[in-house]
Amino acid sequence: MFRKLLNGFLFGTGFTAALIIVFLIVSTLDLSFINKTSSSITTGDEANYEEQQKWRALPETEKISNISGLAILRFKESKDKHMEAYVETVLTKSNPTNLPLKIGERVKKSDYYAKDGHSRNRNGILVIYSGNPAKEVEGAFLYEDRLISYQDMPLEVFLKKFKDNSGN
Repeated sequence: MFRKLLNGFLFGTGFTAALIIVFLIVSTLDLSFINKTSSSITTGDEANYEEQQKWRALPETEKISNISGLAILRFKESKDKHMEAYVETVLTKSNPTNLPLKIGERVKKSDYYAKDGHSRNRNGILVIYSGNPAKEVEGAFLYEDRLISYQDMPLEVFLKKFKDNSGN
């Protein structure tokens, strides 16, 4: 009986020591790469994590008024069902705003392989920039020219709101 108790105690001590060692190893790892991963859809300059969090918290009307430029990417299907993204449209609120994208340019970072489900009716991406110099703050997929992330708003309505707010 004493031997079983001693074995159980030793097992518990060893198990606890193993957990402590694993915890120490995990806590000393540099996990800062998590915040360094890019959330940019394009290859341009993007807002940092805090700026993106502030952007997401804004109501839709404030977002639209703070947009300095936007780009619409469209997909073209290659032979192997690879959907390649190309810049179709670039719009800015003012002339000195430069976006890192040019019409007709391929944006490899936004390419994907088509499959059933939502990706079959995904026909583009709306990339939103804010500030000057412009920083990418959001990328919204277009599904049959509708912005799911903006209450399923049609793209044409979003563009009209952007143009009405730009003073052009």
